[in-house]
Amino acid sequence: MTDTTPDYATILAKLAALEARALKDDAAAKVRGGDSTFADGPVAPRYFVWKERIAHFSPEQFAMVNALWNAPDRRMLGAELAEAVFGDELRPLRNVQRGVNEVFRLPTVAIRFTISRCGEYWVLE
Repeated sequence: MTDTTPDYATILAKLAALEARALKDDAAAKVRGGDSTFADGPVAPRYFVWKERIAHFSPEQFAMVNALWNAPDRRMLGAELAEAVFGDELRPLRNVQRGVNEVFRLPTVAIRFTISRCGEYWVLE
């Protein structure tokens, strides 16, 4: 007789997947207007909506996207952006930038935005 009881790791993985789906559904419900339209741009706590597509970000990734979205010309000096993303902690922005760009390129997201560095500035375009 084979034991078909799922192990603890399998149960946790299934719970995490259900929670992720619930969070995405909750974000969609929050950004959807009465006429089933979406507001484009960052949506707290960690989403970005563009033309009815939703991207889900880590807290640091969302902080970067939100700061650049709300900045004049969607660009910020590196030091200002680092403060918006990390607070007083000095850390490189490159890993967060790569993560944001990867999320934007996901086939299920496919939002045509990217964050790049132009001299001392970081730009959302």
